[in-house]
Amino acid sequence: MKTPAVLIFLVVTAALVWGQTQASPPQVCAKNVSFAVAEGGQPVPAIPKFTSKWFGKKSHQQDYKGLCFSQIPSSSMSNYVVIFSTSEAMFEGLTPSAHTYTSAPGSGNATRTSSYGGTWSYAYAGVPPPKTTTTLDLRRDDKPKSLYVRAYNQQGRIIFSNSQAGFSSREKLLESVLAGILSDASPPAKQTPLAVPLSVYYVNCDVDSPTAHTAMEPPPRTLPAEPPHKEPPPVTPLEIWSSPAGADISLDGMNIGKTPLSLVVPPGEHTITLHKQDFGTWQRKLLVDASKRKISAYLEQKTLALDFPSAPTPPAVASKDPGAAAILNFWSTPTGADIFLDGGFVGKTPYSLAVAPGEYTIALRKKDFGTWQRKVQVAAGKRTVGANLEQKSLTLQ
Repeated sequence: MKTPAVLIFLVVTAALVWGQTQASPPQVCAKNVSFAVAEGGQPVPAIPKFTSKWFGKKSHQQDYKGLCFSQIPSSSMSNYVVIFSTSEAMFEGLTPSAHTYTSAPGSGNATRTSSYGGTWSYAYAGVPPPKTTTTLDLRRDDKPKSLYVRAYNQQGRIIFSNSQAGFSSREKLLESVLAGILSDASPPAKQTPLAVPLSVYYVNCDVDSPTAHTAMEPPPRTLPAEPPHKEPPPVTPLEIWSSPAGADISLDGMNIGKTPLSLVVPPGEHTITLHKQDFGTWQRKLLVDASKRKISAYLEQKTLALDFPSAPTPPAVASKDPGAAAILNFWSTPTGADIFLDGGFVGKTPYSLAVAPGEYTIALRKKDFGTWQRKVQVAAGKRTVGANLEQKSLTLQ
């Protein structure tokens, strides 16, 4: 009888020891923190690279156990948004607010499902709303000379406002912001803490630190099944340039930057529009597949400033009359077109040439553009001759 009693004692003791060595419970978060960048426009969800690298150190995550980090506001936690900018003026009149939703499961014979999510919206008081921050402007916060940070709660109240000037590094400024959020005592409205692992969600930024993932919390009472893994949709690298450069680019009606520009777009039909002041608008509908594409466009100049030589240039071929009494001023769009007078090359546009009065055959020719040719009756005095040369084709590679 003693042997079974000893075995039972050993089994119970081992179970207690094993139970004491189990992994610690998941981190309980009462506050959720999102990040945004306002650079020359309204805030957009994004995280500067220095912030993502700071999150890559586990020691930093341990220092802020009471915080979860997700770009999606939570319906069960107090929400905060941290906004970065290199200009303090971007915060003028700004009031962020968090919006969350949770749908109820279906009823009847339908499959019982539920959905949840949220977003941050931005309103402006007393000042007109600026345009939206572009993708190219986000890179300004990577290594800024000056950096301003504000943290707001979900009702739009400022709980932290400071700049890099008061700190030894950008990382110290970030730690001060998070400490301010931890110490904030704004009471949540009917919210309860939710046990979720500490996680970070990166959006619209060049991150070479930890792998991005969402911190999506399940709705109360129901834990949804883990969704099946989905392959990301294919994208197509696209390069857009123009002559001249610096043209505004619109993709499907949305301004995305200036030429030259490299970006990725989903395969399919897209409308691309290029516009530059003093030049005509260029627009094409393109069917884009999964291969890399290069789009080239020449913009026709609306107005042309002609700067002809003060004195006529002698012709490169024999003039019909050495004592010419007529001056021809040649121009073209684009400039640099070869000029032919009665079949003989005389120069490149813009160009001034002294000739004898009479009839001449004039041709303007430039590589990748059509040839312009006219017969012109020239009288004594000055005459301007020129043309807008039409581009032969659009280069798609």
